[in-house]
Amino acid sequence: MKTAKTAVTVMFAVLGLGLLSACGNNACDNAFCIGLLFPTNDDRPFAAPLISGAEEARDDINASGVDEFFGDVALIYGEEGVYAPEKTLDTARDAVGRGVRGFVGPTYSASFDAPYSSRSYANFFDFLTRERIVTVTPSASSSSLTELNRNAGAGNRFFFRMAPSNDLWAKVIAGEAKDANGNILIVYRDDTFARNLKDGVLSELEKLAPAREVETVSYEFYAFDGAAADSKAGDVVRDVESVDGIEDVRYMIMIVFDEGGKIIEGLLDSQAVPDNVTYHVAGTGSGRLLELVEPDNLLSGFVVSAPEEGYNDEAYDAVVVMAL
Repeated sequence: MKTAKTAVTVMFAVLGLGLLSACGNNACDNAFCIGLLFPTNDDRPFAAPLISGAEEARDDINASGVDEFFGDVALIYGEEGVYAPEKTLDTARDAVGRGVRGFVGPTYSASFDAPYSSRSYANFFDFLTRERIVTVTPSASSSSLTELNRNAGAGNRFFFRMAPSNDLWAKVIAGEAKDANGNILIVYRDDTFARNLKDGVLSELEKLAPAREVETVSYEFYAFDGAAADSKAGDVVRDVESVDGIEDVRYMIMIVFDEGGKIIEGLLDSQAVPDNVTYHVAGTGSGRLLELVEPDNLLSGFVVSAPEEGYNDEAYDAVVVMAL
């Protein structure tokens, strides 16, 4: 509890220094405008509960009475570019020009440090720091973002989050995996979030089960639907099947997003992967696992560690904290 109170106190102090100094334009003169940076085009199923939570918070705040200083809370809808990261910056800058005082989002850890090739900022985190704009992310959990915030120095920390960092998540996953009666395999998407969580799990397993054999398989980021999705999922399955000692794997940690549904289906159908493997699905899309994998395959052998409501509550809390 002390950590949470400290974080909120620091956030209020930064809000007072950064947000109150922002100047609105006509669109936001009579409202406290909060920008939303969610992947509404690139990952609509993931964005939907985030939007719902943010809108519910706005409605609850406004129903409680108009603030005499700021007016009602209004949401300005931006776009998080999952496949084109610079789209996030473009919509954020547009929202600031419309009078937005701060952001809720982006949601992907990779959206903060993906390099920009044609802009004057190194990445979105650099944009926040240099322009002194506060953001509260509902879901980005990579602990590398904590390091970026720390390295920014006192007075330059404008990044906050509602979800726990990967440090805690890694402890949970490793604690579940350490008692597996066989080898462990980690399958992960090669992006900021998954790499960071994978490294954390490996570090924790070295402490908890130093003698356990742990292998890893990575795959490149790809769209989870469309004509190429099945082919890409098949490539991942073949990479898993070719792991030395795959026959001895008994615990498989899947740090995946929505594409994980097709990958897991392929692993369940594989003749090379043992039938008695326990799958620990830890990616952001795992809250919708039941929609992605045939129900008959979920009767046993699955552990899921992700918010079932897709960070709806975290988005609600982020809007409330920003408004406060």
